[in-house]
Amino acid sequence: MRTTLILDDDIADYLKERGRLHNKSLEWVVNETLRQAMEAGKAPEADSESDGDGKPEPFKVVPFSREFAPGVDETKLNQINADLEMEELIWKVTKNDHPGR
Repeated sequence: MRTTLILDDDIADYLKERGRLHNKSLEWVVNETLRQAMEAGKAPEADSESDGDGKPEPFKVVPFSREFAPGVDETKLNQINADLEMEELIWKVTKNDHPGR
């Protein structure tokens, strides 16, 4: 099917560059890009993730333990962050007080 597309400059540049890199026509690049977008937007197949009644299986979260490196006190991480922010603020304030530095 023939049609006319009006593309934003950034999209046209992207598609042209992709065509150049793959040594393909603009027509091929547009069709391939649309196919990929359509595949990404498809709903999952009913039988691939269902329990037989057509409804998808519930999402399951599998927790795992992630420990900090030895010597890191996770209860102090917010304090460290606050200290770093305070140091940055002090540096900015003192830098503005002394324009010659």
